[in-house]
Amino acid sequence: MSHYLKNIFKIKSTFSLMFLSFFCIFLSVSRIFIAENYFLIFLVWNLFLAFIPWFVSSILYISKNNKKIVFIIFLPLWLIFFPNALYIVTDFIHLKTAASSMRWYDLILLFSYSFTGLFYGFVSLDFIETKIKILFKLKFTQIFSIIIIYLSAFGIYLGRFLRWNSWDMITNLSSVLSDLFLPIKNPFIHARTWAFILLLGTLFNLLYASFKTFKKD
Repeated sequence: MSHYLKNIFKIKSTFSLMFLSFFCIFLSVSRIFIAENYFLIFLVWNLFLAFIPWFVSSILYISKNNKKIVFIIFLPLWLIFFPNALYIVTDFIHLKTAASSMRWYDLILLFSYSFTGLFYGFVSLDFIETKIKILFKLKFTQIFSIIIIYLSAFGIYLGRFLRWNSWDMITNLSSVLSDLFLPIKNPFIHARTWAFILLLGTLFNLLYASFKTFKKD
């Protein structure tokens, strides 16, 4: 643990994520007192779900253990929770139900959580991509990241429209797989589904590519 704590704070993005998370929670707590209701408080939980893949990937990234089998065992856990980091962006849909007196505040609140969630996701993906490059000596790890982001867009579709959660992959796998394969079996009937996945996945890939150009850890 001491090795982890010593090294995680050597990474510049850790401080940015920490301060962004505190700011998000501050906005949520302040909103309770200002509006006297708990609207959008679920964003705190969503942010925690975005934190999980970052935490898992940071352990793998910093770990001295370079055994491929350990990485392969923990990678599915990371993959199950990774879409949650990107999912927060879709919470902007709740802005339409915000009270007019709080709409600007809620816009700032939603943007703060969305940006922080994306940041958690992109840093997490970069950790995994870097570790893959080290362990497997691969040159074109970007292909892995592109595929993962499109798969995550599929996961976001399952979460936003079909209301499945990450843990349903463990507790209700058969039903999730049934819904998962419907658009694959009937792509023309589910054309809007594929449009959503392709557009959202492309957007996230472009944003991740932009993030990589500015990364200087």
